[in-house]
Amino acid sequence: MAVIGKIRKQSTILLIAIGGAMVLFVLGDLFTSGSTFFAGPNDEVGEIDRKKVSIKEFEMRMAQAVQNRFGGNVDEETRVQLRDQIWDEIVRENVIAPQMEELGLSVSDQELFYVIKNDPQNPILRSYFSNPQTGRLYQQFANPDGTINSDRVIAYFQNVLNGDPSQDENVLQAQQSFQVLKRNLRSSILDEKYASLLGKSIYATSLEIDKKSDESSKSMSISYAAKYFNEMDDSKYEPTESEMKSYYSEHKNEARFKQEEPLRSLQYVTFEVLPTADDTNRLRTELEEVKKAFSYAEDDTLFVNENSDTPFNIRWTTGANLPQGMDSLVMNASKDSIFGPYRNENKFELLKVKDFKQAPDSVKASHILLSAEQVDTATARKRLDSLRTVIRENDNFAQLASQYSMDGSRTKGGDLGWFAEGQMVPAFSNACFEGEVGDMPIVSSQYGMHLIKITDQTGDVKKALVAIIDNMIEPGERTFQDVYAEASSFAINNDNADKFMENGEKFGIAKAPSVRPNDRTLMGIEGSREIVQWAYGAEVGAVSDVFDLQDQYVVALLSEVREKGVLPFDLAKEDVKLAVLNQKKADAAKEMVGNDQDLESVSQKWDGIVQQSEPFTFADFTISGIGVEPKIQGTAYALQPKSVSKPVEGQRAVYVIRLDNTQKVPSSVTRSSIEQRYSRRAGVSAKDAIKENAQIEDNRAQFY
Repeated sequence: MAVIGKIRKQSTILLIAIGGAMVLFVLGDLFTSGSTFFAGPNDEVGEIDRKKVSIKEFEMRMAQAVQNRFGGNVDEETRVQLRDQIWDEIVRENVIAPQMEELGLSVSDQELFYVIKNDPQNPILRSYFSNPQTGRLYQQFANPDGTINSDRVIAYFQNVLNGDPSQDENVLQAQQSFQVLKRNLRSSILDEKYASLLGKSIYATSLEIDKKSDESSKSMSISYAAKYFNEMDDSKYEPTESEMKSYYSEHKNEARFKQEEPLRSLQYVTFEVLPTADDTNRLRTELEEVKKAFSYAEDDTLFVNENSDTPFNIRWTTGANLPQGMDSLVMNASKDSIFGPYRNENKFELLKVKDFKQAPDSVKASHILLSAEQVDTATARKRLDSLRTVIRENDNFAQLASQYSMDGSRTKGGDLGWFAEGQMVPAFSNACFEGEVGDMPIVSSQYGMHLIKITDQTGDVKKALVAIIDNMIEPGERTFQDVYAEASSFAINNDNADKFMENGEKFGIAKAPSVRPNDRTLMGIEGSREIVQWAYGAEVGAVSDVFDLQDQYVVALLSEVREKGVLPFDLAKEDVKLAVLNQKKADAAKEMVGNDQDLESVSQKWDGIVQQSEPFTFADFTISGIGVEPKIQGTAYALQPKSVSKPVEGQRAVYVIRLDNTQKVPSSVTRSSIEQRYSRRAGVSAKDAIKENAQIEDNRAQFY
């Protein structure tokens, strides 16, 4: 009833979805012939160093990756990750690999074999021989310590390579997968060689060593006066349009005004589809009919599974775990009594009393788990039986649990603490609540085999075995229609930015700033990728049609467009205004003190007090009590002790500083430390620079 009811409630949405699917089916030929809904006749997912990458080529590589790595079935989140990986691979092949080849770097098959045989922790090998759902190594390729068994891996590859792909489809897929592994391993080893080559080319001169050593060993303490920008009245220094444009012209090529990637900003109104009083009453009426059938159902488990949102909802419970007002009714009822429908938060429930018993309210237990993913059932049972014998002789359950258990409880000697009946999986729970303190049963569950030790139990209490049918109170078809009509009316009647902002306030306007082309969701809203795609095909000021996002409808306004490159003045205006405002404040602060270099006098003119800093060096990232102010560090480093600086314009204030004293502190700078620091980032920095210079255009957002 629950599933059928949901379909009935949303039949209109279902018809819309079917109609949409038919439209997409008709448009399918457009896609396969080289067109896309977003890109027109363009069938290119990108261009790398003037080489076009077609959607056909990209999808073929996607299909191969899905098949080779996951056996053909992956969820959308994994597909998104794979698309990023494949794009990175294509960029590498066309931009990075030629550079490595020009340098004469290569990887032989012998090197690959050496890694396979001698590197049991290699992340690429581990990924290849791990279950993609759990991330754990397949049992047949794992050593007891969790590393890769190299001998078994080599034996597997020998079998794969010796097989006949023309006779066995599995051999063909395994050989194709092996080629992917070789390619990935080869790329990884080449990266290491490339980084090593660049790292070895780095040399720190004696002059650089002396300079950096002095920068990190000269500790300075200063006194300072400051005129903070946020303490100055903005209205007195308001920038004019001319001043801002002049500043923009001088500074627009600085990094702060460059947009590294396109961005969109949106405002949007959400129309939530919530159940109405009619929806609530309708569900209550439907459950009254179900209640009649429930009373004479021959198989309660089957009946619950057919009619409840929660399958197998039959459990032992105490009165304390029942909804308020139901506890005394249920615990004093006779068998086969049925209660409800009653409301329990956002659900209606029917409850049937099946039986009563006296049993512990809670049990305390420990266990040793042998995971089903790592040990087969027969081996696990035999191993646990042996452990149980040892424990009975030596009373060392906690010690052996810490050594052998394959879950997080091993760190606590297998102790699971106290739990109520039904809190654990059924087989585990039944063993604990039907056994006695000191028992050590072995049971099987979906997690593997458990050796349990019942360490304590509370006294017996009365428990009822209840079968519960629960149905979520959900909006019906009419409710969806009404909310959609409201959203549609808003979109039609507020089709420009001014109307949207004026009339959207009563619904609540939300903001989504800095939306990137490949963002999968808008502000975490599930299924909102299509809004992102719309934003990158619309013009600023456009208002969208209604987006259907499951239990809500969204209408969006594209409020800002930022393309890659130098920001135009209008988009940079707020940052420019703040910069000019602070510049004018800084000029005014400097004018207040003129050439005065008496710190006390300067402080009084700025209505402040003289303050002291904590010791710092030129190499420190920040100054304690002041913050990130590199100009102060540079000024102090150049001053003589007891001398006073001219006004220094910082990021937060204008400062006048006095170098009170300096002190030599130990420095860890050596030629080796400098070279190692540069070497660690040499490979990555070089590749980033190569890619930045390669003119890479990524159009995947038009397709996915």
